[in-house]
Amino acid sequence: MRVHSAYWVEQIKQGRAIAIGPVADPKGALGVGIIRLEDGVDPAPLVANDPAIVANVGFTWEVHPMPNVLMAEGV
Repeated sequence: MRVHSAYWVEQIKQGRAIAIGPVADPKGALGVGIIRLEDGVDPAPLVANDPAIVANVGFTWEVHPMPNVLMAEGV
């Protein structure tokens, strides 16, 4: 999972990710990520290149657009 975390730290540094982290769900392990991309940029390659996905050990991903976002200043 270190390479998974390092991958997303780099995405944060590049301005493509805003928040990434695990979710405490009693049903099982999962995480959530909020990414920010320019209009028209496909998020699929960014997520598909996550080392946890590339390892092909059972992790999956979904992308759901947020058409409107309220954010704290400076984020």
